[in-house]
Amino acid sequence: MSGGSFTDAGVLAAAVDHGALRSLLAAEVAMRHGAQILVQDVQQRASGRPGPRAVTGRYRASVRSAGAGP
Repeated sequence: MSGGSFTDAGVLAAAVDHGALRSLLAAEVAMRHGAQILVQDVQQRASGRPGPRAVTGRYRASVRSAGAGP
């Protein structure tokens, strides 16, 4: 459904639900992408000054987004 006029409340409700679902999915994709970029940026900046003196990689490995798996 795109635009137009609705004469059936059920059809309108289904169109709104469909649009809401698409919006939620798009927002989730955008948030995951933004989180991935942020994690990569933090990990790249985690080495050297002003970062930790002993660079073991444990700090970089510990940085991840909440939606990321182990």
